[in-house]
Amino acid sequence: MSTHIADDRDETIASLRALLKDKEHELSDLRRDLARSVGRLEFANPGSALRAASSINPRNLPCPTCHEDDRLTPEDVRLGYQCDDCADRAEGRGGYE
Repeated sequence: MSTHIADDRDETIASLRALLKDKEHELSDLRRDLARSVGRLEFANPGSALRAASSINPRNLPCPTCHEDDRLTPEDVRLGYQCDDCADRAEGRGGYE
């Protein structure tokens, strides 16, 4: 395979990945808007900023701070959140040492 063809292929793959990421964000925005429009924007726990898990927003992603699995939903990640335990530690709450 020539270098030119390989470069074109790599560029195409990168473009498709960027497009897919954009579409995932758009879909997340639409889901959020739908939830808000029917009054269903629910939080995981009282006092938590994390979104409630659901079939369209499963809690299946790791926390970017502690790296524990299944701590965040796709909406939480999109919003740049960390898990409640890490947020509490960062805010000096929860008796963590």
